[in-house]
Amino acid sequence: MVRIFASLSCFTVLLLLTNLAIGLYGGDYNGVSSELRAAQAKLNSVSKANSIDTGESSLESRDDVLARLGSIQKYVRIHMLFGIMATLVAVLVQSIGVTYFIGTGRWGKEVCDTYQLPDELTRRGTQLKRKAFPWALLGMGTVLLIACFGAAADPGTLRETTANWVQPHFWAAMLGTMFIAFALWRQWGYIGDNQRLIEEVVAAVHEIRVKRGLPVDDSSASRSSAPAV
Repeated sequence: MVRIFASLSCFTVLLLLTNLAIGLYGGDYNGVSSELRAAQAKLNSVSKANSIDTGESSLESRDDVLARLGSIQKYVRIHMLFGIMATLVAVLVQSIGVTYFIGTGRWGKEVCDTYQLPDELTRRGTQLKRKAFPWALLGMGTVLLIACFGAAADPGTLRETTANWVQPHFWAAMLGTMFIAFALWRQWGYIGDNQRLIEEVVAAVHEIRVKRGLPVDDSSASRSSAPAV
């Protein structure tokens, strides 16, 4: 599980960084959208004034802005779809960490109760779970916050305040990605500690079963196996 979680965490951070790069490379979506609204408003005013020469000039100006907006929109679509995928993956990976601690915690309590192992082993497992959970929840909340800021900055919503959210979305994405990477790193460390605790429990159970003359799996003496979750 330690290696699996590390791989999933690296994949999650890579997705977030890739989407950040796509957003930066795509161009000033809000700026060009504002230009389009201004050009359309000018064209409408000219049409009302029935000025043919000025109308043709305004139409060409609007078409030029539309062309630039079209080249940006393909990156925007990729950025949005990639952002949705990155958000879902980030939530999923941290949910896997939560599920892992719930499953191993229950397994550890049942094994300790069955073989009357020291309560200290159960307490250590509970402490690791309590330390890991806040980081998982904060990581999930952070990636959702980034997505919310991105939605607020989308000029496709036709709200006039979307440009005000561009910088907050950028900084939320930058700082949020770093925080999510740190949160995943902390969870990975607690999973490693929990894995070593599981090995202690398995070794203690093996020793008890040998003393009682009960059947044992010799491979477990040198290679402990974590419970399925």
